[in-house]
Order: sequence, then C-alpha cells, then structure tokens
Amino acid sequence: MRADLSRVSFDARKRFDGVVVEQGRVLLDADLNEESAIVRDRAQTTATDVIGPAGVPRDGGGFAISATAAGDDLVVSAGRIHVGGLTLHHQPPAGTEVTVGNRTVDGRQLGGPTDDGRYLAVLHAVQREVSVLDDPSIAESALGGPSTSVRIRTFWRVLLARIGPVGTGTCTDWAPPPRSGDLRPVLPPSAVPTGDCALPGDAGFTGLENSLYRVEIDSVDTVTGAVTSLLWDRDNASVASLVEKVGRTVTLDDFGPDTVRGFGAGQTVTLTDRRSEEAGTRAAVFTTSNPDRAASTLELDATPTGIDENDRPRLRRWSGRITNPPSGPFELELGLWIELSGSFRPGDYWLIPARSSLGAPGGITWPIASSGLFDALPPHGPDERWAPLAVADRQNGAWTVPSDGDCRRVFPALTALTAADVSYDNTVTDLDADTVQEAIERLAVQRGGGACTVAVQPGVGWEAPLQALAAGTDARICFLPGDFPTAGRVVLTGLGDVVIQGTGPGSVVHSTGDEAVLVLEGCRSVTVRDIEFAAAGRATTAAHDGLSGALTVRDCPQVRISDVTARIKPGRFPRGTCITVAGPAASPQGQARTLARCIVRDCTLDVGDRQTGLLIRGFPQVDVSGVVAAVNGPTGIRFPDFPRKLRPQIRRMLVERLLVEAPAPAPPGPVVDPFAGPLAPNVVIPGLGPGQLSFRTPGFLAQPWRNLLAMRPPPPGGTGRELRTHVQRLADQILRSGDHPELDGIRELLARRGETRLPSMAKGIVVVSTALDEVRVTRCRVVDATIGITVAADNAADGPSTGAARRISVVDNDVAVRIPLEGARTRHGIFLGNGLSVLVADNRVSVTDDSLRPTEQKDAIKVWGVLGRYLLVRDNHLSGAAPGVRIAPVDRPPTPAEEGTSSRWVVRDNYLEGNPRNVVAVYPASPATHGRVQLIGNSG
Repeated sequence: MRADLSRVSFDARKRFDGVVVEQGRVLLDADLNEESAIVRDRAQTTATDVIGPAGVPRDGGGFAISATAAGDDLVVSAGRIHVGGLTLHHQPPAGTEVTVGNRTVDGRQLGGPTDDGRYLAVLHAVQREVSVLDDPSIAESALGGPSTSVRIRTFWRVLLARIGPVGTGTCTDWAPPPRSGDLRPVLPPSAVPTGDCALPGDAGFTGLENSLYRVEIDSVDTVTGAVTSLLWDRDNASVASLVEKVGRTVTLDDFGPDTVRGFGAGQTVTLTDRRSEEAGTRAAVFTTSNPDRAASTLELDATPTGIDENDRPRLRRWSGRITNPPSGPFELELGLWIELSGSFRPGDYWLIPARSSLGAPGGITWPIASSGLFDALPPHGPDERWAPLAVADRQNGAWTVPSDGDCRRVFPALTALTAADVSYDNTVTDLDADTVQEAIERLAVQRGGGACTVAVQPGVGWEAPLQALAAGTDARICFLPGDFPTAGRVVLTGLGDVVIQGTGPGSVVHSTGDEAVLVLEGCRSVTVRDIEFAAAGRATTAAHDGLSGALTVRDCPQVRISDVTARIKPGRFPRGTCITVAGPAASPQGQARTLARCIVRDCTLDVGDRQTGLLIRGFPQVDVSGVVAAVNGPTGIRFPDFPRKLRPQIRRMLVERLLVEAPAPAPPGPVVDPFAGPLAPNVVIPGLGPGQLSFRTPGFLAQPWRNLLAMRPPPPGGTGRELRTHVQRLADQILRSGDHPELDGIRELLARRGETRLPSMAKGIVVVSTALDEVRVTRCRVVDATIGITVAADNAADGPSTGAARRISVVDNDVAVRIPLEGARTRHGIFLGNGLSVLVADNRVSVTDDSLRPTEQKDAIKVWGVLGRYLLVRDNHLSGAAPGVRIAPVDRPPTPAEEGTSSRWVVRDNYLEGNPRNVVAVYPASPATHGRVQLIGNSG
C-alpha cells in the first residue's frame, strides 16, 4: 500500500501469533501494523478453510450474473460473496443496477459481433489503501484536518474471459493470469571481491536516511510479460496531493512540507482519479516543471486526458522512472541494486526497507536465501483474489446466461446445514445422487427394504402393486424417478393412512385418456408430496363424475398435499381441475364433520384454458398457502369454430337488449336516460311497422350490423316478435358456417378478434362447503383466471350458525383476472361468500378485460351473503376493476350471541389504480347497510 511507513514487517512464513509490546521500548508503526496483519491473515485463512476458495451464503448471497432486459450487458446482483477469505459486499442504491461493462480480463472492451462467443464472468478482488485523498472523513478535524492513518478496503470488479465459441465452455475452463516474475536485490559489482586477498568496496546502500523503497511495474510487453518501464520511490510513493484544477498546469491542494519531500521541477509524477485508482487502472506518467509554491501550481510535460476533475484527482510523486531496464542487475540509486526475472503484470510492486546503519546486509532488510545471497521474491502486491461467477454467451452482440451457467458455490449457515447441503460420492454405491439427502431417499425406496411399503418402478404397469393393496392397509408409496404412464385413471379405494411421495418433477405420473390420473377414495388419511401429475385426456361419459382433478382425493377426512405439480390440458369447456379434494360425506346421523381438514401448500398448477386449478369442497377446516396457478393454452380461436357451448354466450354479446317499441316523444327539459352509458343501444333501426328496432352490440360491430340490416331487412309489416326473431336468426347465421356473403363483414371482424384471444382459466382456487368452519388462503398466486380465488359457505339461507363460515382469512395473495374474448357472467378477483369473521388484507388484484364487449361490473374483491360481526378489508392494491371492493351483505336476524352488539365492518386503506371514484361499492344502497360499513382511507 502507498502509505508513509517505516517498513512492512509481517511475514506469513514465520507464523507469528501476535505482537507483545514491552514497557519502555520503542513502539513503531511496523509493530502495530504487523499485529493487524496477523489478525487479518488468521481470519482470512479460517474463512478460506471453512468456506473454500469462494462461496456465496444462501441467505444474503449475491453476485449472480444475469443479462439486462435489452441483452446489451450483464448485471451483477446485490448481496455478499466470500473470495479467498475476503468478504465482498455489493449494495447498489435502490432502483439502480451495476453492469459488467463488457470489459475483458486483459483490459480490452468488447466491440461488435466479431467478439461473439462464450465468456466467463470473473470476479477480481484486491485490497487497496484508502487515505484522506479518497475519503475526507478519515481526517481528524479536531487536529486541524491532518491525515492520521490510512484504511484498507477491498475493491472488486467483474471482468470477462473468453473460453470458447457460443455454447462451448464451463466454469473450470479458465485460470487467473499467472504471476511468475521475481525481484532480487543484489550487491553492486564494486562490492564483490575479485580475489582471495581483495577487500570489498562499498557494500550496498549508502544513503544517509532510512527509506522504504517502492518498485512498481508501470508497463510490460503484452506478449512476453517483460518489463518495459517501472517506477520507483524512496518514500513508498506516499507523497501525493489532491488536484484542484486539471490541465497542462495543475493546481495542487498541498505542495508538500518542503522542497525535498514535496513537489518540484524535474520530478516524475502520476495523475489519477479515485475511480481509476480503485479499479487499478494504469496511471498516466508526466514530468514536472515550473513549480510555483505560492500559487500551488505545477506544469506537466503533456495535457492529461480521461481524468474526472470532480472525482478527487490526485498527483503522486515518484523518485524516478526507468524505461526498458536491462536484463541483469541495475542500480536505482545510492548503491541499491536490483535484478528482475520472469514475466510481470502492470501494478506488481515490491517494498525494500533501506537503512543507513551498517547492521543490515547490503544496507537493506530482505530475506537471505540458503546460498547466502538475497532471496528472489514474487511481488509483495497487489494481493488479488479471483472467482468465477457465471458462464454467458454473446451472440450478435446480445448476452444470454444459460440455465446452468451459474458458477457460484452456495453454502448454508452452519446452524442451517442439512443432509441436502452435503454432496455425495457415487463411486462405491452408484445411487445417482448428488447429495446425502438424495442418497438417503433412494436407499429408503430400494426394493426389499427401506421405509416404503411400495416402491413404484417407472414404466408401463406401474399401477399393479398399488391396486393389489388390501382394504384398510396403511401404506407409504414411493415413486422412483421416472415416467409413469397410464391410459386411464388409477383408483385406490378404502386404504388406511396413505403417504404418496416422489422425487419432485423427476417423478411424473400422467394419463393419456382421462382428466384424472390418480384417485384416492375413502382412505383414513392421505398425504401427497413431491410428485407431478399430468392429465392429457378427457373422461368418458361413464367415468365423468363432476370436476375431477389430475390428482383427486374423495371422502378422506384428513388430506395434506404439498410440493406437488399438477397439469391439465386446455379444453373448449370446463371439464377438469389440476387438483380436486372432496371432503367426507356426512355421517348417517348428520353430525358435523368438525375433524375433517385439508391442507394444500406450495403446489404448482399448470391450468389449461377454461379449466380450474384447485377445487376443495366439503371440508370445515381448509388451509391453502403458497399455491401458484398459471394458465396454459393456445393463443387465438378460429372463427366460426367456436365451441358449441360458447355460441349462446357470444350470441348474447352480439345482440343484447333487443327491443321493438314505439319511440317515445321527447319530453321538455333535460332527460335522464336509464339505459344511457355502456348499456345504451348502439344499433337503432326506425320505421319498422310496430316501432323502432334497437339492440346493443360490441362497438366495433355497430356499423356492420346497420349495413347488414340494410342488406337483409326484416319482413315488411312484421310483428315485434317477428322482427326480434329475424335479428336473432342473423346472429345465429353469423356464428355458423354457410355461404352468406352479406355476413362476411361481421365474420371477418370476429375472426380478427378471435385470433388475438388469450387463454384464461375458469377458476384459480375454489373452496366451498356446506359446513365451513375456518378457511385460510395465503401467499398464493393466480395468473390469468376469470375468477381468481373463491371461498364460499353454501346454504347460508339455512341460518348463520350452519351456513356461514366461522372465520375466513384471505391474505397476501396475487391475483390476475383475465376476462376472455367470449366474456363471462361471473368475474371476480377474490370472492368471499358467507362468513361470520372475514379478513381480506394485503392482496394484489388486477383485472384485464379482453371480452368483445367490455364488462361494466368487474369486481376485484367481492364480499357477499351472510356476514357476522367482524369484517375487515384493508391494504389491498387493485387495478382495472369497477368497483375495487364490493360489499353486498344479506340481511338476517342476529344470533343469540349477537343480540345487543353492533357489527364492525371496516373497509380501509385500499388503493384502486386509475379509478378513485369507484374504490368501494356497498349494496344494497340503503342507509341501514351504509351505516354498518366504515370506509376509511380508501383511494385511487
């Protein structure tokens, strides 16, 4: 480090444990610095022994590499990493990202497509000194602002090393640049005796002051690594000053204490700014002239470039510069001779303590080799660390990071270490396991032993051992990694306590001829985890019994499903779910099923277009958390091949509010039209016998309808019924194939809209029961559903004690509603029906309306039915809805427990984007209802 030091006495080879200060003895800076170096070396060695050469903590780790959205650069994520015992922190300001900058290890900047290939993003870390020139807070203002001591900080940057063409190369296909150069002090030729009776001349350093010489490589031959220039200084290059004005003439903040240790004419200086010094960029070298201490100015032999005057530029004095040094020994000054050998890199440096006393050999403090000569040592610094971060491909100037391109080694805290974190060697026992946990699980499911009752082997016929289980059998069924195909559903009935587990996405059970894959019925309890189900078929009429799921559980009082992936194909109409769980039937005596419970956690649902993700019915206790349901299906729908079940729905949108009536005379004064607004008729044909014909159609079809009715007018003198029938028949013909050229205009417009249709699942998560007690839906995400989350207690008209849920909580969910092209009669983000205690909080709900005729009413959150004393809807972020929150209570007499008490219904602090006047709607709009609902802080 460039600091004003007497010497650097720390030597790791001596393995000192500490420094002991004696009374009455001289205490030098070298002693204190050696104690600090011993502690740092021990900490870094321990960290390397525990973590390894480089590692990222699982919690709080960073330095992951990803491509920018435009693909023009790579981004470094925030967090920590440990490299060579050093801890590196990366905490960019909020809302900013740090990019790599396409700079290679050798300092070259990548250019056009000719630089395409596979690159390794490499982390380069180095410790450097931080002085008052870099950080003014180091100075002590109480002493007048002098620099007291320098600090040490680790600086890092990410560089790129090309390892091959695109798609070729791994994290191990690169090594740090070698450092093989050495420096050795030598005695001057005059000090070497020439014969047995000859006496040596001047023996080494002849200076009169103690000095700490710094020899630093300035430039090298890029091919051989030979030194082309070096800088040296007798004061460890510690004399430096901030530059107040940069130019051919520079203005200095501090000219130095005197003409000897300060700045003057004929000196070698380097000019840098803070950023270039932190990055280790080679400094520009100048020669000084015309010093003016009164004006604090100094003239340089050239005009500096690339220096940021606002980034604390500094001028550093050197004692000399040597260009193209000889291959043998050469003198720095005052009898101090050195010899360089090997290849070097710019920035390599050595520190040579030179002493005026005759006690040191050659007048310097330097290790002696076994030969009796000074030892040849590698550079004292900079102390660099390297670590691979990621593999990235650059093609046609755009960056991508492959899915397996992360080179970081992630480690857990010691207190969080599990078997899944310990690697496994398959040399002796070929279990094909990467971790000890995987090895344990594979051993547990081996045939003839382990903790599994049945170990299911992949391939055709896998269901046979399951169907052979006797009624009432308790079973742990383990699916090995692999593919488990079946033509139809596999049904297991009447078992005891059943546990079904796989190896996550590695165990895939799929059906090609049914909407259900695995059905469990009448078991005492069912647990399913870590497995994937995929339904690709459609049930036959005989097998179809409601909305079955790829995984279906019926009439089992205790159900727990976790970490399951379920898929179902899209369909033209709702025909199945990813997971269906139906509770036990009521007892013959009609007793409540208070012990029945269903838990679904951390499942991934790939829901086909118009299908349902999760359906739970008939359970009093339900807990759903961490479920992600996303839609799959093709974009667009062909016209006129709409599904038959959708035609009436689309026809209603083509012709809505069809009326034949005499036009009313215009009354005097302003008129309030009850049908004005989104539902007002936009096709009106006057003068048709009994009156005018009017109806509502999507706006883009209004004029084509008028043109069609002009070409195909109703029969003259027809009745109102005949006129309506005529229009309805035209709508039917539009939606059917047939040669009717006059219909082509409307058909073409519908075909264009149909091509843009985006898929939408019918329902995301549904929980319904006639005996709901407590329901919690938390941390779930539903993407593109007509109805996102539904929780409803049926038969609420039977009374609040039997029909309404005791407690409903829907908290911290993300729901994206998408109303499809054909529209939907019911559309909600979150629907809650019949609850005595209801909490809806911290949810994010967005509504997107893609229907032919945008819907006027589309609730983000709707609370309906029998409500008890407590209702709280708060802190929900809503968008695209109208209204954001709808409260629609059903009047009922109070229960005995509620007699004499008041309801607390609060809707507060909800935010609806873009529609501040329609955040909350309360129905019915009566003073009694509005008086029971408190609206606080809702906004848009």
